[in-house]
Amino acid sequence: MEWWYTQQEVADLLGVSKATLSYAKQTKIIKIADPHRIHRETRYEKAEVDKLVIEEIALYGYEGY
Repeated sequence: MEWWYTQQEVADLLGVSKATLSYAKQTKIIKIADPHRIHRETRYEKAEVDKLVIEEIALYGYEGY
Protein backbone atom coordinates (compact mmCIF):
# COMPACT_ATOMS: atom_id res chain seq x y z
CA MET A 1 0.00 0.00 0.00
CA GLU A 2 1.27 3.44 -0.93
CA TRP A 3 1.98 5.99 1.79
CA TRP A 4 1.29 8.91 -0.54
CA TYR A 5 -1.38 10.32 -2.87
CA THR A 6 -0.89 11.92 -6.28
CA GLN A 7 -2.09 15.44 -6.94
CA GLN A 8 -5.12 14.16 -8.87
CA GLU A 9 -6.07 11.74 -6.07
CA VAL A 10 -5.95 14.55 -3.50
CA ALA A 11 -8.02 16.83 -5.73
CA ASP A 12 -10.61 14.06 -6.12
CA LEU A 13 -10.73 13.36 -2.38
CA LEU A 14 -11.21 17.03 -1.53
CA GLY A 15 -13.58 17.73 -4.41
CA VAL A 16 -11.46 20.50 -5.91
CA SER A 17 -9.55 21.01 -9.14
CA LYS A 18 -5.81 20.49 -9.44
CA ALA A 19 -5.42 24.26 -9.86
CA THR A 20 -7.20 24.89 -6.54
CA LEU A 21 -5.06 22.23 -4.93
CA SER A 22 -1.92 24.00 -6.16
CA TYR A 23 -3.04 27.10 -4.25
CA ALA A 24 -4.05 25.14 -1.13
CA LYS A 25 -0.78 23.24 -0.94
CA GLN A 26 1.02 26.47 -0.15
CA THR A 27 -0.75 26.72 3.19
CA LYS A 28 -2.50 23.51 4.24
CA ILE A 29 -1.04 20.50 2.49
CA ILE A 30 2.64 19.68 2.57
CA LYS A 31 3.94 17.99 -0.54
CA ILE A 32 6.61 15.31 -0.46
CA ALA A 33 9.99 16.65 -1.49
CA ASP A 34 11.30 15.21 -4.75
CA PRO A 35 14.61 17.03 -5.34
CA HIS A 36 15.71 14.66 -8.10
CA ARG A 37 12.37 14.86 -9.95
CA ILE A 38 11.94 11.10 -9.99
CA HIS A 39 8.14 11.37 -10.10
CA ARG A 40 6.30 13.42 -12.71
CA GLU A 41 3.40 14.43 -10.49
CA THR A 42 3.46 16.09 -7.09
CA ARG A 43 2.90 13.65 -4.23
CA TYR A 44 1.41 14.26 -0.79
CA GLU A 45 1.71 12.32 2.46
CA LYS A 46 -1.32 10.11 2.90
CA ALA A 47 -1.59 10.83 6.64
CA GLU A 48 -1.68 14.61 6.06
CA VAL A 49 -4.33 14.35 3.36
CA ASP A 50 -6.46 11.90 5.36
CA LYS A 51 -6.32 14.27 8.34
CA LEU A 52 -7.49 17.16 6.15
CA VAL A 53 -10.35 15.09 4.70
CA ILE A 54 -11.50 14.19 8.22
CA GLU A 55 -11.42 17.88 9.19
CA GLU A 56 -13.45 18.79 6.09
CA ILE A 57 -16.06 16.13 6.90
CA ALA A 58 -16.29 17.36 10.50
CA LEU A 59 -16.81 20.95 9.33
CA TYR A 60 -19.09 20.48 6.34
CA GLY A 61 -20.62 17.04 6.79
CA TYR A 62 -20.34 13.85 4.82
CA GLU A 63 -22.59 14.85 1.89
CA GLY A 64 -19.69 15.95 -0.31
CA TYR A 65 -17.67 12.78 0.13
